[in-house]
Amino acid sequence: MIDIPVTTSSAQSDTSPSVLSLLTRFARDLAEQQLTDAQLFAHLADTARAVFAAEGTAVLRLIDAEHYEVLAPSGTTTVFDRQRLPLKPGPSFFRDAIELRRAEFTNDAVNDPRIFKFVAEPLGVRQLAVAPVLLDHVVIGLLTAVNPANAHFDEEQLSALEFLAAQGAVVMRTQRLLRQASLATAEAQRNAEDAARTARANAILAASARAFANAPTREALYTSLASVLVTELHAVGFAVYEADPRLRTARFETQWGVRNANVEAIATNFWRTALGDVVQAGEPVFISEFSHDPDNLPLHASLSEQGVLSAALLPLMIEEWPQGLLSVRFAGVHVFDDDEKRLLGDIAAQFSLAFRNTMYVDELERRADRLTVLARAQQQLTQLASEDNLPHGIAEAVEQVLPSRSCDIFTTADGELRRVVRLENGSMVSSELAPLPDLTLARMTADTGISRLACHLEAGVDAPSGSTEICAAVRFGHRSAGVIRLLATAARPYDAQDLDLITIIARHAGTAVETARLFALQDLQRQRAEGAADLARATLEASSVEDGAVELLGGARSQCPVHRESHRCRPGTGRRHGVHRVQRHTRYSARTTAWWRRPAGNPLTRRQAGGAHVHA
Repeated sequence: MIDIPVTTSSAQSDTSPSVLSLLTRFARDLAEQQLTDAQLFAHLADTARAVFAAEGTAVLRLIDAEHYEVLAPSGTTTVFDRQRLPLKPGPSFFRDAIELRRAEFTNDAVNDPRIFKFVAEPLGVRQLAVAPVLLDHVVIGLLTAVNPANAHFDEEQLSALEFLAAQGAVVMRTQRLLRQASLATAEAQRNAEDAARTARANAILAASARAFANAPTREALYTSLASVLVTELHAVGFAVYEADPRLRTARFETQWGVRNANVEAIATNFWRTALGDVVQAGEPVFISEFSHDPDNLPLHASLSEQGVLSAALLPLMIEEWPQGLLSVRFAGVHVFDDDEKRLLGDIAAQFSLAFRNTMYVDELERRADRLTVLARAQQQLTQLASEDNLPHGIAEAVEQVLPSRSCDIFTTADGELRRVVRLENGSMVSSELAPLPDLTLARMTADTGISRLACHLEAGVDAPSGSTEICAAVRFGHRSAGVIRLLATAARPYDAQDLDLITIIARHAGTAVETARLFALQDLQRQRAEGAADLARATLEASSVEDGAVELLGGARSQCPVHRESHRCRPGTGRRHGVHRVQRHTRYSARTTAWWRRPAGNPLTRRQAGGAHVHA
């Protein structure tokens, strides 16, 4: 039994290995050791408990359509060790996972009607996750985890549990193939050629499974694939495309060996070529010799010049749905027999699984990097305290988090949107000279305060057909300050994760706008307080109404650069000179006098004006 550190849900160790390191170690252990089914199930349960720091985990082996047996329990599930238990009649959590052949989780097991109370109550189940173990598209068991340390399952944890179950199924399938190879070897006396070819195919699959399991990154995975194809199948190169038939998107990933000079053009027109047909159908195509069809000539013209005349086009099936294409290239005319076709199909299936796992790892790393950038942008926004530099600061923060083809910052005034900042490919351009885009989505966002993601089905002023657009409202509470509008580049369309990031930065921008508004309001209140103090001082020190007016108007006009020199009082004539200046500037005098004048109904008498104190 392999020793795996396990932590409980009540106190998780600070030194526990990360999920990635645990999954990598798990895959390496499976590749380096020959395990029985019982050992494999125990290893699966222990690893799942270590990954989630769960109170209990177990592997459930399906006996028939209505019963299962608890194998390799870990933690609290040991109370049902080796027991035969029935599936819950009616709506059942386990039955859903078996029938749908996908992982399921619930964070409210107490109130979930699909949970069988007969089994859940002795274990104190609060959260439950289950992943089916598929072997040759048949559910043979379930990998379960009960009550993780963080008291909450999410999609990432569910993907990790599904990864463990899938790896266990791959190992079981590989071991089954190895057993078949042993049987074929025993029958070598009767049919030496067939037995040798079967053993060779199984050995290749075992080698490829070990190589793929030991490849935690895409670069290492491509190196392992090249080693298997060149050493065992004598291929001269391969190419990998990422493609999604539901979104009709395709991207060239990598190629090795003999290279095709037209891969980028092929990816651009992927769905109008034979490669797109293969992915759409989900069935492999083996070409013994390239045709001279003008429609397919761009696919292999560059390869034919280098002596490559045949290829195997293998769809990459992930969860029974094509997600890409592996093109294996062979020199000259190459005839594919049934065994070789089957072997290439099995290698493609193994590569698909490993490719999906590396995609998960890359996505986790990408999310971590983007969250780091988001935190940096949020910190940058907290340093903005002036309303003047807020729009540019918000635009720069958004560009850091999510680079775009164009970024527009709009402010709202009287229900209308006014553009104050525009970035194009990260560079500042004039918001006045740039054409005004279609603001339908931005107005809807400003009116509702809900961030939106849309795709332009028709070309607009600055949006080509098929481009994606995000609009996020800059709000603080129920107060809307503006809208952030982003237009994606053609190579990188926006998705729901991008929408979440921009929504977060927009909310933080709304907080920055509110903070700057409060700072400006405080500054205005300070200025008013200082003016009131000056008014009170001048009023208390003046010996008459005329003296007070002259003092107030002289101080106010001395702050204006235009009148600062002309308003300076001369010795001996300052009081009368100042009064005459007030008379010549009647508009300013009337406005200022109204600012400090006593309220109507309580007039200032001549006796009060001539006294020692003047009451305002």
